[in-house]
Amino acid sequence: VVIWFNTYFFHFADVSTTVNGSGDFGYEWARVSLILCISAVGGFLWSFLLKPNTSNHFLNYWLKILLRYYVAQVLIVYGIFKIMLLQMPFPDESILNTKVGELNPMKLAWIFFGYSAPYEIFTGIVELLAGVMLLFRKTKFAGLLLALLIFFNIFFLNIFYNVSQKILTIHLILFCLYLIYSNANRLFAFIFQDKFIPVSKPYVPVITWRGMPNIKLLLQFLFVLGCVVYPTRKLFLFYQKTHAVVANNPIQNGKYKLTIFSKSVDSVSHLTIKDFEWQDAIFEKDGSGSFNTIDTMFTPYFGRGYFVYAPDSLNNSIIFKKTASSAVSIFSLAYKPIDALAFELSGKVRQADLQLHFEKDTSGYLLAPNTFSLFKKPKTKL
Repeated sequence: VVIWFNTYFFHFADVSTTVNGSGDFGYEWARVSLILCISAVGGFLWSFLLKPNTSNHFLNYWLKILLRYYVAQVLIVYGIFKIMLLQMPFPDESILNTKVGELNPMKLAWIFFGYSAPYEIFTGIVELLAGVMLLFRKTKFAGLLLALLIFFNIFFLNIFYNVSQKILTIHLILFCLYLIYSNANRLFAFIFQDKFIPVSKPYVPVITWRGMPNIKLLLQFLFVLGCVVYPTRKLFLFYQKTHAVVANNPIQNGKYKLTIFSKSVDSVSHLTIKDFEWQDAIFEKDGSGSFNTIDTMFTPYFGRGYFVYAPDSLNNSIIFKKTASSAVSIFSLAYKPIDALAFELSGKVRQADLQLHFEKDTSGYLLAPNTFSLFKKPKTKL
């Protein structure tokens, strides 16, 4: 249905594809446009068929509560996400060894924000504060104003850096504007006319059922449990996963200079040493890594070939896979330590018998973690 409407009415590009450098696919824009049209027709019919002088205060009251709690939940989860340094982490060594020209705008923005952990934590605290303020009636309006500023900033970041979630950000801005609208006259008078207009008594439905206070407490508990505690637990598990360290790993994490020697080349495969143009190698402590290569044997990402590796202590070897979910390994190479900063891997790759010599590069990076200080000169190397 969405594709049919897009073909004859909306004409968004690339509706049937799933890759466009962003999370906002053409299909999603077409689907949202269709929902908007259906909502507009439904709203018109509702208003036309509704009896004159019929009040919608009851529905409007509950709609505002649902939207306010939804916006609060988004802010709280994303705030915790940033405080835990999970949304935009400090760039790993593979990214630090990637050419800037190979990056897309979104990755460039993520590196910029992820460089400074204190700044990311600060933005997370602001988002968390706005979300908590929305949960209480006395602070909800101030929370909405703060949330609106946050979402406008994120919206322009998403637009100008082609970051995903543009559709979500637009929805959140519209929700905030809708929730602020009932106090728009007070806000305008305060900012532009230097006047104070007292708050009018808001509509609150009268429910005489005695069990209603208990129901409200139950709903609040379920909201905290399902929309705050459960997502936070998932974020914590994700944190443990992303910060896991490979057990019994004989390879130190870091950057290595790589030299490849060919012991023998299979005459049937017609391979030469040029078929293995792997330059520097990166081994991360979480079991991932990359070569400076465009070899399709590995997972291509920003001009580097990525892999995951795991030590096989029984056979004294290192197993390489294309991704963590790959059922079959790319190759397995025998491990031989040379000294504290060098080692060799040897074995068959693409039917060629290779010997790989790795020597750790200890030169470090100019892009060190945040070293701001008022009293001492920051270091320029890691």
